[in-house]
Amino acid sequence: MERNFPEALKEHILRFLQFNRITRLDQLVDKVYLVFKNDYFPGETIILKGSILNGQTESGTRQRGTIKEKIQYSNPSDGLLTKYLVVRANDQKQAIVINEKISRDRNHFTKWLIKAFIK
Repeated sequence: MERNFPEALKEHILRFLQFNRITRLDQLVDKVYLVFKNDYFPGETIILKGSILNGQTESGTRQRGTIKEKIQYSNPSDGLLTKYLVVRANDQKQAIVINEKISRDRNHFTKWLIKAFIK
């Protein structure tokens, strides 16, 4: 569990849990998963959906990267998406990516891992 769970997420999840009043573990795991599944934090390793070359996106490719920082926070009422500054692992170039174009590795953020981390 220690090896697979994202280190950058631990502090944020613990802060969320500190003031949460949900008593059932399964409900708490579901809530944590929903809150954090589309939110990424600096230092977190992610997967880019599609590569970005010269400002154009090529679909069908996947590459690893690391979140450097959040540039713009989402605001659903204005239709704004969260934007992140990402460093690509293969060439160390930086790109600004919206949250819909990135994801976590499926083996590193699951409800089972969240439950084990909370316990």
